[in-house]
Amino acid sequence: ADEIAEQLGLPLLARIPEPPRQLRKKNQLVMLAEPKGVHAEAFRMLRTNLEFANLERGARTIMVTSAVEKEGKSTTAANLAVAFARAGKRAVLVDLDLRRPFLARLFGLVPDRFGITDVALGHVDLSDAIWSVGITNGRAIRTHTNGHGPAEGVLQFIPAGSTPPDAGEFVGTK
Repeated sequence: ADEIAEQLGLPLLARIPEPPRQLRKKNQLVMLAEPKGVHAEAFRMLRTNLEFANLERGARTIMVTSAVEKEGKSTTAANLAVAFARAGKRAVLVDLDLRRPFLARLFGLVPDRFGITDVALGHVDLSDAIWSVGITNGRAIRTHTNGHGPAEGVLQFIPAGSTPPDAGEFVGTK
C-alpha cells in the first residue's frame, strides 16, 4: 500500500481491517456495534485524515467504489458515514448500487418504495426519499428529524429505490 501511494503521489489515508467475523455474519457495522473498538478506530482515522486532506480542496462528495463485488464498498461507505455523523458532521449516504442495493440492511432498515432511482425518474421529490438515521446507543434508528438529533449524531440516507430492469442503461439515460 505504501509503495502504491508513493507511485501515485497520493497519501495513504488509512488501512481498514476486515471486520470481525461475527459482525460480518450479522451484517453489522463496527461503527455501530463496537464504536470504541479497534476496527472502528480505523474509520475514525480515515475520517480525520480525509478532513485534513480536504482542507485545500473543499470536496463535498466522497465516492467509494471498486471493480469487483464483495470488497467492502458498502460497509466502508456506511462506517465512514457513521464516523462523520458521530463527529457532528453533516453526512448524506446514498446507495448507488442499483443492481444489488445493500446499505439499508446494514442499518437494519427495510427500504421504503422511494429512493434515488425514483427521484431520478421524477416520481418523487428528493425530500421524500431521504431518511434521517439517528445514531444512538450503538444503534441506527429511523427518525423524523432535520439532522439535529441524538448526541451521537444523525446521518441522512437515500436508498437505491426501485430497481431498474437494466441498471447500466438506466445510468446512461438523462
